Parts: sequence; structure tokens; C-alpha cells
Amino acid sequence: RQSLERQEGGGVTPLQQTATALVHSWIAAVGTHDPSRVIRFYSQDAVLLGTFAKTIKQGHAQLLTYFRMFLAKPDLAGELVSLTAQQIPNGLIASGLYTFRFREGRARKSQIARFSFVFQTQNNLWVIRNHHSSVVP
Repeated sequence: RQSLERQEGGGVTPLQQTATALVHSWIAAVGTHDPSRVIRFYSQDAVLLGTFAKTIKQGHAQLLTYFRMFLAKPDLAGELVSLTAQQIPNGLIASGLYTFRFREGRARKSQIARFSFVFQTQNNLWVIRNHHSSVVP
């Protein structure tokens, strides 16, 4: 169901493959409902504009507070819908759409959101430096 940019000749670029793998790993961590697993993806000084946050979060302590609230949604699961990747010095930007499904009371909810992740390498590991996510109106 996901849409990826294709290089001439129809193949997915290595950049797209890397970006997709990183976002899928993040979504899998969200699916564990463990905030400490999710914030391991972020640099110590990362900035988050969360899908359901009213304020900007920065640093692991604030991200942990946000993800405790977000991951407490019953039956929360995410799915990548589309993704586009751009190369930047020492990293990449992954932008696209994902869907979150969860329960509110007895109602099952589905919320599509747009995202941008700025990934950079630190000590040979990919980390999220900046993450913006907002509800699609």
C-alpha cells in the first residue's frame, strides 16, 4: 500500500530503501507501546512536533512525556502509506503519510497524518534529529 519514489527504470532507489526501513522500524517501535524503545530512535536534543501534541517537545525527557501519552492509546498501530526521501549532508529527510489506528472508548479511530523525519548518522547509527507529524485536515 505504500508509494515510493522510483528511479528511472522503475526500481526503488537505495535512498528510498533506507528511508523506508527507518520509518518502518520507528512504526514497529510505536507498536510495542514502550516509550523508552521509541525515544531511542531520537538524538538527545531531538525536536518533535507530535501528531497529538499542543507544544513543541525537545530532548528525551519531553519526548518521553509525549510518547507515554501517545502510546497509551488502546490498540494503537501505525501503517506507512507513502514516503518520499531527500538526501542531505550526513543524512536524509523522509516525508510522507502514515495512518494511526486506535480505540477511543468503544469507537475505533483511524487518523491519517503527514510526517517529516530528519535522520542523521551519529556514531554510525541513524537517529532522528527532527520529527514533525500533523493530522491531515
